[in-house]
Amino acid sequence: MMKVFHIKQNDTAPAIGSDLLDAAKNAVDLTGATVRFNMRSEGGELVVDNQIAVVTNAAAGAVRYDWQPGNTAIPGICYAEFEVTYANGNVETFPNSSNIKVRVAPEVG
Repeated sequence: MMKVFHIKQNDTAPAIGSDLLDAAKNAVDLTGATVRFNMRSEGGELVVDNQIAVVTNAAAGAVRYDWQPGNTAIPGICYAEFEVTYANGNVETFPNSSNIKVRVAPEVG
């Protein structure tokens, strides 16, 4: 089932986070890895391009992306992912079999 993250238009909090898991549902060890965050609108427009994510617990595979001004400016549905570059240079994207669905709700005022 696809995860859904909800945020209001133009908000920069809360951060979006995830525990990165392998196919067997085990935590991915992020020791020495760099993680990037990407997000596209439902229409295909790149909204967040290759931005640095924070590894909050390397052994548990825990990461987060701190929203930047403009990231949530356009309401609607977006699809996001975390891209890991391991210390050995290999690259893996999470989630592997789907995306993180991000719903940006329109602000009222």
